[in-house]
Amino acid sequence: MKTKGLFKKTLLTGVAVLFISLISFAEAPASTPASECASTIWQKFQGKVKYPDYAFKQSIQGDVTVIFTVADDGKIIVKDIRATDEDLGKYVREVMTRMQCPELDNASVYDFKVIFHFKLI
Repeated sequence: MKTKGLFKKTLLTGVAVLFISLISFAEAPASTPASECASTIWQKFQGKVKYPDYAFKQSIQGDVTVIFTVADDGKIIVKDIRATDEDLGKYVREVMTRMQCPELDNASVYDFKVIFHFKLI
């Protein structure tokens, strides 16, 4: 009987230790240079790429998917752009190619993909 009780306690302790170990490993992953660059770029986009006035007035909606990289000098280089509306695609390309991200000199090794949704509510 004592052996059964000791076995249960040992088993429960082992399960608790295993559970705590798994929780500590399941915490948020360490940020990588790519995720830090993507976060910085996304913050810049939020301030620059807005719903264009002409599109709002004409009730134009659509999605624009852009694949791009950041050159060593901080310029954004659009590699591919797909848009459900040609004018929205041109607008996004124009805004992105004017942007400068000099703080992202280490991002030139990464390709990024971002999707802009222009929807009227």
